[in-house]
Amino acid sequence: MEEQHQSKRARLEEDADTFDGIGVVVLIGDQYNEFQDTQPNYQEIPGNYSNVAKKLMAKMKYTPGEGLGRHSQGRRNIIEASKQRGHRGLGSENKHFQQDEDTEWSVDDEQINIEEMATWIDECQLPLPDRATLDSWMKIGKKKMTIDDEVNFCEPNILKDVLECKDMFDELESKEMVEARTRANPYETIKGAIFLNRAAMKMANLDYVYKYIFTNPRDDKGNEKIRSLDILYFADICAGPGGFTEYVLWKRRWHAKGFGITLKDPKNASDFKLTDFLAGTPETFEPYYGVNGVNGDGDVTRTENLRAFAEFVRSSSEGGVHFAMADGGFSVEGQENIQEILSKQLYLCQFLCAISVLREGGNFVCKLFDIFTPFSVGLLYLFYRIFRRISLVKPLTSRPANSERYIVCEGYRNADDVRDYFYSVNDKINELKLAERKEAVVFTTSYKRSEKTSGSEEDYFNTSENENSNQLSDNEIESDQQDEELGAELMTNALQDDRTIIQDKSSKHNLDVTEVVPLDVIRGDKAFYEYIVQSNNSIGVAQVYALRKIQAFAKNRITKRDLYYRNLVTQQQNDIKNGCLTLWNIPTNPRSKRNIPSPRDTFFKLLNTSLDDWETNNRIIEGKFIYRTSFDKYGNMDVNKWEELSNSENRINLEMPENTLIEAEIVTEYRGEGKSQKHVNAIHIVDIAFLGGDDYRNFHIKERLRYAEKFVKALQKKSINTATPLRVKLLHRLNDSSTILARLQSKKMKGSRGRKNCCIVGSDKSDDSCFFIPTGLYIVKDILDPWVVRISNTHNRYYFFNTANNSSQYDLPQEDIASFRQCHELRLFWPWDDSNDFVDSNTAKIKGNRDDKVSKDELLDFIKVTLSGGNR
Repeated sequence: MEEQHQSKRARLEEDADTFDGIGVVVLIGDQYNEFQDTQPNYQEIPGNYSNVAKKLMAKMKYTPGEGLGRHSQGRRNIIEASKQRGHRGLGSENKHFQQDEDTEWSVDDEQINIEEMATWIDECQLPLPDRATLDSWMKIGKKKMTIDDEVNFCEPNILKDVLECKDMFDELESKEMVEARTRANPYETIKGAIFLNRAAMKMANLDYVYKYIFTNPRDDKGNEKIRSLDILYFADICAGPGGFTEYVLWKRRWHAKGFGITLKDPKNASDFKLTDFLAGTPETFEPYYGVNGVNGDGDVTRTENLRAFAEFVRSSSEGGVHFAMADGGFSVEGQENIQEILSKQLYLCQFLCAISVLREGGNFVCKLFDIFTPFSVGLLYLFYRIFRRISLVKPLTSRPANSERYIVCEGYRNADDVRDYFYSVNDKINELKLAERKEAVVFTTSYKRSEKTSGSEEDYFNTSENENSNQLSDNEIESDQQDEELGAELMTNALQDDRTIIQDKSSKHNLDVTEVVPLDVIRGDKAFYEYIVQSNNSIGVAQVYALRKIQAFAKNRITKRDLYYRNLVTQQQNDIKNGCLTLWNIPTNPRSKRNIPSPRDTFFKLLNTSLDDWETNNRIIEGKFIYRTSFDKYGNMDVNKWEELSNSENRINLEMPENTLIEAEIVTEYRGEGKSQKHVNAIHIVDIAFLGGDDYRNFHIKERLRYAEKFVKALQKKSINTATPLRVKLLHRLNDSSTILARLQSKKMKGSRGRKNCCIVGSDKSDDSCFFIPTGLYIVKDILDPWVVRISNTHNRYYFFNTANNSSQYDLPQEDIASFRQCHELRLFWPWDDSNDFVDSNTAKIKGNRDDKVSKDELLDFIKVTLSGGNR
């Protein structure tokens, strides 16, 4: 046995002489104690290694700076782990993102503050420039496709750092970039919260920072501009799929009415996704895409689209919107450094669209990227002149590593000259682009043929026959046809995508609008110039810091199972997210699909009573006249009857916000007379209980119908001809019944063989071109007993008289106003069986002279005596 141990020991010593440090041998047992007598202290071993590894090395008598083995002949440095990244080729190296485990970024290194302060440029006191001055400011020059020398509005070293940091990320795969950015951005987990996308949260962020000048604008004295019966009108420009709009409609619900224009691509990827609005109410938003309305292309770089959209919005918003939002952008992958240059026309057209639809005093917010070029800064300068004040900001919800920022403008001053100037600038840009594209197409389609023919290009394009025209082979003809097809395809693609630019060094049309305001004019305004420089510098420094932070996180890849990532980064991000949402008054619950209750359940929830109970106790309303509103599975509005009527003509196409309960009737409206007469079913609102969840049951009926008119106005969509008209019944004082009867006119109805019917002309206040055949009159009791209305003989003013105690007062207690249900239970119905009598005779009674019917004169005489306090 002893011999066997000695043999094993000899073999170990032999192996130790050739040990290269790659493998590790652990000896267990008392018989090898002599190998452990002089072990170094493992804590003295340098390097970022675990204690287990250091102990193993100490057992093998490892000495720092020397190799393993009896003669220290082993490797002195460990074999490095593979730094291969992603799917790059074997041996590929990226000098900017070599994995470095020593690279750390402490979460304590940066100051994170969720409170933001808005900084405004001092109000410009200069008068608005006239059109002649503006036209003289436009400068045409050579198209520029580089930005590294644009240092007029920033520090040169900051621009250099920004561009260098952007360039190094070209070598990083997108997946790696996303992973590093997710960990590096402390605000990343805010995302879209309850909304469609991140854009909605950006709007919520901006709205808070600027004290809600968009969703709740105020005047200089702090008073709200939008009163209770006013609609907040807004425009959403280049902002599909509609995150900005969803936030506004969530904040103001149906009390806001929006108009939108955005690019409609073949796959509708950029269009508004109204069916995906889970937080806001899409029923009060109306997309309009310029020329051809809902069938237009939504391209804001086309002047005709801008003019059509502006005309439509102004005619539908009582003269203009209260605020406009723009969030346009497109992919610039591989061209990030010149994103500003590629987006210059988008900047211009978004600005132009906004001032074309804003009313005086309106506000505007628009997304920008870099603003280093004179063209971009010139646009900002003109806005500085036509708005009361402007501000540049990069909100927390905008990723710090990108070039995104926003301009916020408050207090629009009508500036027709600037608007028309922008139109002319846009027309000039389109003109220069078209000239360049035409030359590019000519160059492409004639390239091969010009190589085969002799003479100059002018000789070749001469329309007269030449000796070469009939000498082309079949292959050459086919090749020329392919060239022409390629040129046609190039032209089509160029027209569809404004970013497609074919540059030819010999082109005579490689021109562009380079300035809209001279550089010396901008520099001459010290306050504006210094503000722009300071903004560019501060945003640039923050961007460089964020990019280098992403670089550090990309170098030191940390898995999601890592304790640091899980406990520090994620927890910090969640804390910041919850803090921001609470500060901005956004719910912290996750976005979820809308629960669609049954109509009967909704009825019970709103009125706290069952439909059966309502029908039993209410002698006026019958089940077949009650309607419900609900969402279909796609989120669209679906208005159906509780009990479907067999007559298919009563089908209606109407959209309403959820939790809406109204009393209405289907009315056949007519236009024209005789054979040319047309008719359509309309919905006439008689009374309201709930509108979009707002409870109006205890309002006076006059106030209820005023809110109903506001509701109808917000839901109206002039661009959709197939929608069922929605109107509000006109309410008249009882002593003013003569005005109702004055609206009666005889109309010749189609198919009546010349017989005329008595009709009410003007279905509501907004449309006096249509009419309908009345069947009676509702008399509604709007105040409760013992109160009645009287007219003061002294002051000729209405007052309230208490018949129980004979007291009088001008104001009625709230509890004595008839509620929604009381109005229905106490109202009377005066049927008109043959209303022609009202037109043909002033004394005829309904259905002849039967004593059980009331004539017009009898009713009016009774009303007059009663209101005067007399007896009859």
